[in-house]
Amino acid sequence: ICVLGDTSSGKSSVLSSLIGVELPSASTLTTKCPVLIQLQHTESRQEALVDILWHEPTKCSQETTSPRQRKRIIEQQIEGRCKQDIEHDKEERPLTEPSVTPTKNYPPPPPPPKWMPRTIHKHIPTEMPRLIQKAQQHILEYRQTIVAPDVICVTLWSPDFSEELTLVDLPGLVQFQHHHEEELLGQVEQLILRYVNNPRSILLPVIAAPTNIHNSKVLQWARQVDPLTTRTIPV
Repeated sequence: ICVLGDTSSGKSSVLSSLIGVELPSASTLTTKCPVLIQLQHTESRQEALVDILWHEPTKCSQETTSPRQRKRIIEQQIEGRCKQDIEHDKEERPLTEPSVTPTKNYPPPPPPPKWMPRTIHKHIPTEMPRLIQKAQQHILEYRQTIVAPDVICVTLWSPDFSEELTLVDLPGLVQFQHHHEEELLGQVEQLILRYVNNPRSILLPVIAAPTNIHNSKVLQWARQVDPLTTRTIPV
């Protein structure tokens, strides 16, 4: 389930209400890389795990059973970048494309810095947002970009979850006044469209009440990839 929308549209607040934990939110571009949240039902265990999945588009091995690598498989499925899809991607034009094409792709980075998975046993509502922000800062300092494709992967175990779901909080679309900021807009759109173009994604576009829905870019993308709205739930 991919939650997408403009900056300050209430996207993270909607997601917070779904998972029962407050996520970082502000009037600026708060979510700067995808946050993948897995909800796991347990009988009594209440725990959270915050990890980072580094973006490695050339590696799609699925011969694994470890929790970290299972999460990587989920990320690859959401992005539709697994090995069996690569040739298909080359042959077909994407359903939707960024309105502004970035002049450069994400730079080939050196090996990523170490990030030890953090497990939270107590004070989850306050500790989890703090660790998400810390992981995001860790990624952006490594990438030296304003937005990044690396995924912050959060697993929540609780008896309060009746369904086991995977949700993705995506960076918000931003409206810029200056031409030199179009590069950032293109990077954000390119990142979001990796998820929107995947037919396995359920789209949850969040539109602020004062917004003219006819001018909403996320709804336009949803109509293009899902004209029958079989996998789109606007909020």
